[in-house]
Amino acid sequence: MPRKISILALTILGLHIVEVFIFGKSIAGSLFGNLLQISACALAVAMCIGASRRSGGFARSFWMLVGASLAIWGIADLGWMYYEVVLHRVPPELSMFRFLFDTQEAFFAMAILLDQDENSKDLDFGFVLDAVQMVLVFFFVYAGLYYVPSLALDAHAAAIREYTVMIAEIAVLLIAAALREM
Repeated sequence: MPRKISILALTILGLHIVEVFIFGKSIAGSLFGNLLQISACALAVAMCIGASRRSGGFARSFWMLVGASLAIWGIADLGWMYYEVVLHRVPPELSMFRFLFDTQEAFFAMAILLDQDENSKDLDFGFVLDAVQMVLVFFFVYAGLYYVPSLALDAHAAAIREYTVMIAEIAVLLIAAALREM
């Protein structure tokens, strides 16, 4: 089974490369490119769900959070595809779909904060509260450091600010993961 999935993943990657050379930045290229990315995302989510079902305790929760993060990415990509293929434009700087691309880090942060000694199959109410708090923190970081300041910026400056906030979030997650392992 893993060999078939590897072949499927490599096929999606190969088709994506071919699609870029054949269709370029055309509407058809956008459609096929986004469909391939969504397919890869769906495959990754399915693999995370499968890993979660085979696991217990910490690993089960970890794979569900990673799968949720990838599912959010797929939903954001669907929205992006709608804008590019149907509306013939990229999503506006303050679009909800741009926000969804940035929210996946919250799920990775929750995965980092999981209790590795947890073996219970019951839902831990403390973890649920921590997860809600993490989502709120990421929402307010996004709103306070990107969304509100971007209202007064031009499109280029808003895009730079979005990427800066996203890179800072990822850097903080990597540092948190490294500290967690110490």
